[in-house]
This record gives sequence, structure tokens and C-alpha cells, in this order.
Amino acid sequence: FYPFPVKPGEPFMLTSNPWNFLKTWLNNEIKSFGRTTDRKLRLEKSLYFLELAKNFQNAADSAKLPTKGTFAYYSVLNLIKVYLLTEGVDLETTMEHHGLSLPSNETTRLKVQPINGDGINVFAKFSELIGCPVTAGDYISVDEMISEIPEIHEMTFNIGKLTTSKRKFLPVEIQVLTNTPRRSHLIYEVKYEKKNSNLMQVSKFRTGVLNNKLEKIEDDGTYVKYRARNRRNYTTGSDTSWNTNFKSIQTDLVDMGVSVILTRSGYRYYLNLQPNKYKPISYFVALMYYIGSVARYRPTVYNEILTGEYQAVLNETMETCPRQFLYYISSLITKKVCAVPMAKIN
Repeated sequence: FYPFPVKPGEPFMLTSNPWNFLKTWLNNEIKSFGRTTDRKLRLEKSLYFLELAKNFQNAADSAKLPTKGTFAYYSVLNLIKVYLLTEGVDLETTMEHHGLSLPSNETTRLKVQPINGDGINVFAKFSELIGCPVTAGDYISVDEMISEIPEIHEMTFNIGKLTTSKRKFLPVEIQVLTNTPRRSHLIYEVKYEKKNSNLMQVSKFRTGVLNNKLEKIEDDGTYVKYRARNRRNYTTGSDTSWNTNFKSIQTDLVDMGVSVILTRSGYRYYLNLQPNKYKPISYFVALMYYIGSVARYRPTVYNEILTGEYQAVLNETMETCPRQFLYYISSLITKKVCAVPMAKIN
């Protein structure tokens, strides 16, 4: 399972430098056009935003908060623009805005801005394209943002800012299986270590979407295993059948709240037992906007909040999440499973 539009069985695209890989991929796409087309022009424009994103991140790497926050946000923003262009969204043709605001009477809540006329709301458009439409007028709190990002989940819990009483991102293993010898059906199984039962609200498996999609089949004292209730008809050797079923299984797992974290040994899976309204990646973009906005416009808020009780978790965000996002959006753009080579030393 990967939360990217990749083909089943897609091998890892191992790269220590996603910036160079993205640039090469975009250039190759551009060269594939024999004449000038709208898509070719968008791809050429995306190279400009990619260079901006890289330079902003390089600046962020050598800066400290609060300046680091502004640079990192603009890197994320420009990577999103690269993605929008590759998905057929025209930029420079109408008004573009961030899509979020930090109202003057708010200190820890962002407001989702409406889409005005033909303008492009970058946050809303990005969220829509990744299957997470947002609602204009919603308020998103800092506690909500940091509670929904798996990379900083443990830190958020330890500083007492998690919006739930127990940890909510459950480490899981996922397998897609077929029956033998006929191989006429596909199912998937999700299992977790039983020791996590006391740390998290695994009772959620008995309610809602998890209960609708999964049934418990095993508890051996070490692992607890659930199997998909829906057996998918499968035609052995048929690429069409395999692709259709794989996409359906992907949708199931996303609907259940499965997220991924990239490690040097590949992607690890986490099931959000109490998901909020939006996907983790949208909350991450919102958090980066918040940090960048406070850094630019709200020195009092920065001194009172970001250097206080939230300092540890925001520092962790800045150290960990932008590079995770770079690999994530590289996979979205190229439709490859971009991952870190195990041979990479640092």
C-alpha cells in the first residue's frame, strides 16, 4: 500500500536527492513533447517553482526559527505549485492565494479561506487533488494540526497537546493475500502488536468504518490480526483485474485512516484510530503556513507560544517533516514510489 497514484508492484525509486530526481523527471517529460503544448508550458513553468522550492529549503536548513519557518513554508508552497502544474492547473492566469489566514484576533487557529470567483486557493486545490476537500470558513487549531501528523505524534503526546486522551497512530502491518490454489479472490489483512492495546484505543476496531471493513480473525497473544470483510473477485493473470482491485484496496486503507512514514528501510504504516476531518498531509501544510505566518507577522505570538510550550514539537516538525513532504510530493508528481536508499549514511 502507498498513498500515491502508483501501479501495483511498482518498485522503489531510490534517491538520496529528490530535488535532482524531480528536475530530471520534469526535463524528460518536457523533452517527450515534439511541439509546444499547454502541458509542456506548464512543465517548463514547474521547473521554475522547483528551483524556488529548493533554494528556500536550502535557506531554511541554514537558518534558525523564526526565519527558518518562513523559508520552509515557502519551500512547501512552491513544491505544491509544481504538483498543481503537473496536474493540469494553470498558474499565473488568475489571482492565487495561500488559502489560509491567521485572523488578527486569533493566536492558535487558522481559518480556511473561501474560493473567490476564478481565483486559485492553493491549500484547497492541493487538498482536493489528494482526495481531502476542505471547507471554507473552518477553523483549524494548532493542537489539531500537531495531533494529526504521524511524524510528530509521540512528541505531541509527551508535551500533553494531543487532542485525544491516548495515542492514536497505531503501528500496523498490511498484507494483500489471495486464496490457493485457485487464486480467485483478493483480501487484505491488518495486524498490530498486542502490547499497543493498553496504549491506544483499539476498541475503535469494533465501531465505525473499521468495524465495517474489518473482522478480527486472530489474537495469538503477540499480534492481533484483522481481515477485510470484502473478498474481491480476482482473475489470475489479468492486469486489469489486479489494477482495479489494487486501487480499491488503496481506497479502503485511505478511508480507514492509514498513513505512512518514510524510513531508510521503506515505508511504515500507521492507522489513525481517531482521525480528524482532514488528512495528515493537509494538516502539515496548514502547520507550515501557521509557523511561517507567525514568523512574518506576529512576533508577540511567536514569543508567547512558539518559544513556549510548543517549542519542542515545532522544532521536531521543522527537522523531520519537510523532507518527508519532499519525498511524498515527489511520489505524487512522478507516480513513482520515491524512497531513501538504505546505503545513505546521513
